[in-house]
Amino acid sequence: MSTHIKNITLSTQRSNISGYELIDIVEKYNGILIPAHVFTPHKSYYGNCVDRLQDIFKEKYDKIFAIELGLSSDTYLADTISELENKTFVTNSDAHSLPKIAREYNKMLVKDISFEEVKKALKGEEGRKIIANYGLDPKLRQIS
Repeated sequence: MSTHIKNITLSTQRSNISGYELIDIVEKYNGILIPAHVFTPHKSYYGNCVDRLQDIFKEKYDKIFAIELGLSSDTYLADTISELENKTFVTNSDAHSLPKIAREYNKMLVKDISFEEVKKALKGEEGRKIIANYGLDPKLRQIS
């Protein structure tokens, strides 16, 4: 990714690659792409860029099977967006602030701890699934 990001060592970066192109890179390395913090005001896909993620990922949108909601989102409201109805929601905290790490997390039903099992849970395959997302209620979030 160093060819697409100016300072690869910073924790918050902008890249000069589209989400559409990013899917190809992720697939090349057998990874999974989960758009993160999609509702963060002023900085994210729904918070700043587009009304529909399909506008970013085009015909490759079906290769995205999970969406990370982030601290600025509400699962119940996200559930009302029709293009997200077949996506798994996850909630994860950033590694930007060590005291807040694991403030948001997911509980998964998997057979063992492996990348393949996590992938099955995210896709909802073979009985694997995300059981719950835990995090700070967005209504309690301190606005600064």
